[in-house]
Amino acid sequence: MTTETENQGSDKTNEVPQNNNPPPKPHWWHWWYNPTERFTFFVAVFTFCLVVVGALQWHTLKQTDQTSRLRDRAFINFSNPTLNDFPNYNPPRMTINITAQNTGNVPARNVSIDYDCLIVEKSKDIADPFKIAKFHKAQIPQFMGPKQVVGFAAIDVERDAFMDRMLKEGIKVYVVVKTEYLDGFDPDHKRTAQMSRQFHVDVAKLHSFSFAGSHNCIDEDCK
Repeated sequence: MTTETENQGSDKTNEVPQNNNPPPKPHWWHWWYNPTERFTFFVAVFTFCLVVVGALQWHTLKQTDQTSRLRDRAFINFSNPTLNDFPNYNPPRMTINITAQNTGNVPARNVSIDYDCLIVEKSKDIADPFKIAKFHKAQIPQFMGPKQVVGFAAIDVERDAFMDRMLKEGIKVYVVVKTEYLDGFDPDHKRTAQMSRQFHVDVAKLHSFSFAGSHNCIDEDCK
């Protein structure tokens, strides 16, 4: 009896106590040791990098396209008016000439140029010659290639008589011109340029031109 009792007590002593605590949570980086999860992670990172690179390339191409449009588009502008003298005529004559040039790298289409040479009495104060101009259509080609230049006379008069009138009567002379055309990069949007100058003569009959009014502009600035 004693031996059996002792054996039973010994068995109870050797029993391993049960652990009722929950198993420890795995560390957050445990997925790194799983080949499938690690591969998925690298695929996600690679895809994200492709998206970022694609967005940067798109932005760069957009900026490059805008720069190309500004650099290469058709661009018609006007040079300062010039005076051509014809002393061999009797009496001598002179013309005030307007020159337009497409300084862009693509052609300009549907080109139209309108102009006027205003002669205003001394007593009238003119702030903006464009508002009283009676525009005439210039006889020019409707197509202007890159770097092409066209010119025409805005007025053709007897030189001495005209200059004497400016000096004695004090008349004011204005030259105004505007153009509209289509650019190959944006065929649905009309481009425009405007120029407004006043013609001056001194007692030595030397001439010059100055800005007159606000219509010395291009595109949206002309609104």
